[in-house]
Amino acid sequence: MVSTNSTIACIVSTAAVMQTCIAALQAAAAANASLAATFPFNVPPVAQGLGLSSNSDVACGPQQALSSSRFGGECIDCTNAAIQGSQCICYPGYTANLIGPAACGPRINPAGNASDAAALAWQLCQLYGTSLDKMMQGQLSDRLVLNMYLDAFSQQAAYLLDWTSIYEANQTFWKDYVVDWRMPKSPSRWAGVAPNCSACTNGMFKDIYTGRQVRARDDRFQAVNTFRLLGYLLFTVSYPCPQLWDPQDPLKDMYGRYDKTMCAQL
Repeated sequence: MVSTNSTIACIVSTAAVMQTCIAALQAAAAANASLAATFPFNVPPVAQGLGLSSNSDVACGPQQALSSSRFGGECIDCTNAAIQGSQCICYPGYTANLIGPAACGPRINPAGNASDAAALAWQLCQLYGTSLDKMMQGQLSDRLVLNMYLDAFSQQAAYLLDWTSIYEANQTFWKDYVVDWRMPKSPSRWAGVAPNCSACTNGMFKDIYTGRQVRARDDRFQAVNTFRLLGYLLFTVSYPCPQLWDPQDPLKDMYGRYDKTMCAQL
């Protein structure tokens, strides 16, 4: 009689020991015909011997590698990788998956050719530093920065930061590092409205995008601090980007020129 413990030992054993276990179970079934109709003697691989497809040699397709000999092996997708024996070596610039059917994931930088975390951080610093310069020169819309840049950065920096890290850093940044050096009671605290004073009516402004009367808002102030936040995010993963946020001068005023004397309400 074969004990339950012996059966369990076969199930959890390595491939080499499993073959010995299966052979012992088959021998026990052959010696006792009554066992042939009971579990586990009536199910593969005992009932069919060692010729199961799960135990036979596996033939992998092109751009695949046989990862191990467990149950005959497992074919791993080696897209974006070089096959070296039973391994897929990801090409530079691609992430390596720890689990799953594919050895390699997407590019480290979806929009670039970064080979590692440091290269990715440098590319992001250069990219968004250039965008900050364009915005300050009037070549990039404040509103576009507010609506799109944090989302775009989070996707490009996914190799460095996840959404939880970004959320937590965002809370700290706005609490500790955002200071408006302008007069607290000045309309410029809400909006850079000097060119649009004629649109002032009862403290409301005409939104040039929707045509509606809205409270003034400072798109430039928010946009500048969006770039500062991106720099702070890089700093939190040990890749400072002083042109966006300087850890040596964390409260640096990057707003640029503004008029302290604003228009009177019409």
